[in-house]
Amino acid sequence: MSSLRDEYRQHMAAIAPQVGELPGDLAMIAGLIEEISPGQGVRITMMLADRLHGTKVLWHNLRGMYKQQRDAWMRQRYDAGDVTVRDLALVTGLGERQVSRVLGKVDEEGPQLRLF
Repeated sequence: MSSLRDEYRQHMAAIAPQVGELPGDLAMIAGLIEEISPGQGVRITMMLADRLHGTKVLWHNLRGMYKQQRDAWMRQRYDAGDVTVRDLALVTGLGERQVSRVLGKVDEEGPQLRLF
């Protein structure tokens, strides 16, 4: 029985489609996975499609999460006293005014944070 299962798996692997042959958004997802892990895009995308078939998937925008993490890092580095607003602006690609705004935000759990 296991040899028949192995034969079936080999057959299915041999007829696997190429990235461009996948329908709809699956081709895009497979392409993105290929960029990260070459040779795995179609296989991983097909696994996801098989497990999530019929399910509408909403891909949330992670920008807010990244922004919170960036802001927390900037606050931590600034409070350590070893970087300036200008340094943080150059590293993050933000303007000095925007960095100053981030550092001057009121913490939801406490008083306004130190800016100068």
